[in-house]
Amino acid sequence: SKLDEFFARYQKAFAQKHIAKLMAQVPTYMILDDHEIEDNWTQDRFYQNASDRQLYAAAMHAYQCYQVIHGPAFDYSAGAPPEKYWYAFRNGCANFFVMDTRTERFIETPMRQIISDYQMQALKSWLLAPNSGVKFIVSSVPFFPDQKDMSKDKWSGFDQQRIEILDLIRDNEIQRVVFLSGDIHCSMSSKLTCSTHPNFNIHSIISS
Repeated sequence: SKLDEFFARYQKAFAQKHIAKLMAQVPTYMILDDHEIEDNWTQDRFYQNASDRQLYAAAMHAYQCYQVIHGPAFDYSAGAPPEKYWYAFRNGCANFFVMDTRTERFIETPMRQIISDYQMQALKSWLLAPNSGVKFIVSSVPFFPDQKDMSKDKWSGFDQQRIEILDLIRDNEIQRVVFLSGDIHCSMSSKLTCSTHPNFNIHSIISS
């Protein structure tokens, strides 16, 4: 079955010698990428045919069993699977908001979205909260810089929502914001500034 296939993939991946050693010693929180379901997955497909709904159900059940269960998105007191996969937590002076940019991503609609309005409002509230320290926003795909021909998969294809977040940071002079992401096959760091707002600067760290 599809579920057995997903379970087997997790078991093979997590049984790798060095991965097993690392995860046994270091607390590891995760967020799904498209390959937890299928390459370049968008949530539009959930509504298109029964086979894609079955694929999604199997993938997310496996994701809950092998990834969600050992992170902040899992609420043991709820006694039920999580209703959302994004979450926030704090470690010392570091504040983290871990976004879900996959199960809420729609591209075949008049108004594209990479995150839901509900997640957007939660992110805004988190950014505006008077927390000291650094604010790390984790995104499975890069927030910036942009790549060519990747507009459906990265934040560059969802400019309205990206501008909404950038405007909030700029207008409220929110400091020490860093985006952490992966997905692309390179590692790099970059900084975004604004010529008319000298106090505005955001960092991006991408790990392959």
